[in-house]
Amino acid sequence: MLNFPFNHLNIRKAFAMAINRQTHIDHHLGAEFEAYTPLPYQISQCLDSPFKIQEDATKAKELFDETLYKLGIKIDDFPVVHISTSMFHIQSAKILKNRWEKVLDVNCRIEFNEWTEHIKKMKHGNYQLAMAYWASCFDDPFYTLQAFENEKLFTGWLNHDFQSYLNQSVHTEDLAEKSKLLMKAEELLLKQAVVTPIFYLSDLTIDHHDLRTNVFPPCGSIDFPKVHSNQHSFSNRNNS
Repeated sequence: MLNFPFNHLNIRKAFAMAINRQTHIDHHLGAEFEAYTPLPYQISQCLDSPFKIQEDATKAKELFDETLYKLGIKIDDFPVVHISTSMFHIQSAKILKNRWEKVLDVNCRIEFNEWTEHIKKMKHGNYQLAMAYWASCFDDPFYTLQAFENEKLFTGWLNHDFQSYLNQSVHTEDLAEKSKLLMKAEELLLKQAVVTPIFYLSDLTIDHHDLRTNVFPPCGSIDFPKVHSNQHSFSNRNNS
């Protein structure tokens, strides 16, 4: 992911700014609302952060062209953008392709693989941009943030300040101070545009009319011990 051209921060920012999240939401069953941070919105401390990369097609193109000029690269020499995806994300990949080609005037190519091959490519860093769905298993920001602590985990990104924030949070007993450290780590992810969240997805379930199963923790799976007989209900839970 962080090989050229996406090892350059402003290139990553330009691609993130060029996205139209509402288009994705309109074409995905269960897509609920826009996501600008990799953390579930229930536990994110950066929903209103000034470091959140906002959508702006005009500024995206300006930043992109300015960056290419400073790098001495002509738009015709910019490499084809390869978007690696599995069947689950094929629709999003198509939307991104059309959007980036329209806004940034680049050429994009979708590389489709079965899920196992797609994950293998991500693990080995054999991609430029890759589509992924993330569901947090625990109601704790540290759980999601630590996925970006190791450069061998998908993104190839390594930042010593980020690691320091997480390490300090582990050894900090003061909850307020721990929260501040985790917020700094989350903000650093936003500043560096390490990943580009697009939308929060709801898992939809159909319940048996004799059972009540709308007992989802904020970021986890259905809490089966709390399922009990009741009237018919329709449930959902939110993931980032």
